[in-house]
Amino acid sequence: MDNLKLNFKKIYKELEKRYSSLKEPEKKKILMYVYGILTFFTVSFFAVFAINPTLNTITNLQKQYEDSKYVKESLVKKKNALRQLDIQFQTIKSDLNIVYLAIPTSPMMPYLTRQIQNLAQVNDLKIIRLDFGGTELYPATNKPSSIYSYNFNISLEGDEKKAIAFISSIINFDRIITLSTININKTSTGEVNLSITGRAYFNKQ
Repeated sequence: MDNLKLNFKKIYKELEKRYSSLKEPEKKKILMYVYGILTFFTVSFFAVFAINPTLNTITNLQKQYEDSKYVKESLVKKKNALRQLDIQFQTIKSDLNIVYLAIPTSPMMPYLTRQIQNLAQVNDLKIIRLDFGGTELYPATNKPSSIYSYNFNISLEGDEKKAIAFISSIINFDRIITLSTININKTSTGEVNLSITGRAYFNKQ
């Protein structure tokens, strides 16, 4: 270590001696070289210890910005898709109400009873009998199904034309029903007895 210090001193004295012997223009040129070398090392130092971390920070911020931009664009696309779905739903909403009435999610026997009573009243028909049977799974297969049904029986009395109008109206109910038997018998008074056996359906989810 001591030898190294002596060598540095010896080299420094030799350089100082040579520098002193130089002419003024040559001294200026050497100083310019020295300043240039010092400037280069200074810039290199800041590039490694100061500028490089800053560049890394800028790169990370740029990446975060791109990620945030992608997330924002994805959210905008999803929002637009949801808006389109809402528009489509509003368009078919009225049709869905018709579907729910056609195949309700419960038996709705009281509602069907009121419909039949109102229809009989409109056609001036007297209800002699109105009852409902048990509920059963439809179709009658071994595989599971959410469609159930129950039967109903109606007996009415009144004018023949109005009885036929009643049949036409009940067939065109907003709810899906099937009529299995229809019997019309004339009475001694000129009126008719109308007997109907039908089945109503509902979707038990």
